[in-house]
Amino acid sequence: MKINVINVGNKVQEKDLKEYCSGLKKRISAYAQINDIVCKNEKELQDILKNLKNVIILDVEGESLNSNQFAMLLFQDITFVIGPHDGFSENTKMELRKKCKFISLSNLTLPHRLCKAVLLEQIYRGFCKNNNHPYAK
Repeated sequence: MKINVINVGNKVQEKDLKEYCSGLKKRISAYAQINDIVCKNEKELQDILKNLKNVIILDVEGESLNSNQFAMLLFQDITFVIGPHDGFSENTKMELRKKCKFISLSNLTLPHRLCKAVLLEQIYRGFCKNNNHPYAK
């Protein structure tokens, strides 16, 4: 199984948060190959997405899922996209809605670095649930 996490724009810079995300990716790797992809802008993202299926856009206006519903997404190769810090343009959002599912990790707007940490935490939690492995905090 393969999971892609695409960031449009920023990488996680803070040392503590970067280490936390690295630790989560290491735990996730017991269940799936996980790839970090950083693209510069929306156009580059559109080019990358042309070759991918099962793309989930993380957006505050997306569908709210609980942890069990989120875990159900993890039975196939999947790509999660964390959008640009100021959000997607309306044109890009309209194009993405035609071929991608939109979900929300929170009703709050999360900064890139925190969104990535929450996403990785939920991916790890989901794999633990799906594999009857106790979730370790």
